[in-house]
Amino acid sequence: MSPASGLSLYFFLIVFQLYIAIAVISIIALWKVFRKAGWPGWAAIIPFYSNYVTFRVAKMWGGWMFLQLALLISSYIFTLFLPWHAKYLGETIVDCAIALCMIISLIANFRISRAFGKSVGFGIGMIFLPFVFLPILAFSKAEYQFDEDSYYE
Repeated sequence: MSPASGLSLYFFLIVFQLYIAIAVISIIALWKVFRKAGWPGWAAIIPFYSNYVTFRVAKMWGGWMFLQLALLISSYIFTLFLPWHAKYLGETIVDCAIALCMIISLIANFRISRAFGKSVGFGIGMIFLPFVFLPILAFSKAEYQFDEDSYYE
């Protein structure tokens, strides 16, 4: 093994450990946020159910999760049936579907910050640095403010 390959392996292990640490902290923070909002904390570790609960905590319709899933699956299936010379169109459709899913998720993050009574700046932080601002939200004294009138805005 050359020194360069050993160094790259060492770098990979450092990055992997950092990724695992951020993932664990994010799961714990999401667990606490769900508990504060009145949902079960274990929902943070169930893949699709966690997205559903996230939308509900954000005071959004839970079906947005299914819409995101349908957008991604249908766009990929659509590209399978395109002829080889139209693959650029298929890639564009997939990119648009991914962008729409990201916009929906960004709106949900912003609305979660609003649901806990945080400012616009905190909402922007939730959008750009969720792995920093979600633990701040989880471990702060912020309380979930459920308002029936604004539930499905």
